[in-house]
Amino acid sequence: MTPTRKTPDLSGTDGLDHSKSDDPGHALDDATSSMRRFKRNAVRKRLGGAMKPADTLRIAMHGDTIVLATSGRLHLSTGPGAAPTSRTGENGHSVQLASSWDGDTLVVKTTAEKFQREAHYSLAAGGNAIRIAITMSAGGSAGPFHYALVYDRVAADTTSP
Repeated sequence: MTPTRKTPDLSGTDGLDHSKSDDPGHALDDATSSMRRFKRNAVRKRLGGAMKPADTLRIAMHGDTIVLATSGRLHLSTGPGAAPTSRTGENGHSVQLASSWDGDTLVVKTTAEKFQREAHYSLAAGGNAIRIAITMSAGGSAGPFHYALVYDRVAADTTSP
């Protein structure tokens, strides 16, 4: 009999801690600084809005399903280790979504035609915050860029976002 691995409980509602979080815009600026102005502006325009951090993050865990929702546009349900799923956005573009556990960290990978995003969700020290380490790359960018966001626990709940 294979022992069941206990995953961390990421459930709760968390608010963005600006003082502990990186500025995604600075990470994008650093990654595109060597580009010519026209190309740099095109990449910034394409990714800039998608990188704006949400003020609130809610995570609910129900068995093997994890629901992530933000005060912004993110609302997804994922089953770590399940086959990747495809979603079509408002603009008609398709994205592939896959998730898995890497130790105590939930890894959510989003792949589209023009970008890739990998977000690592983990409990911060003491379990009173969620840290999200993000790596993004876009077609035409100088390479992947990284930033981290920290969300402090506002409420420990398990209700669906």
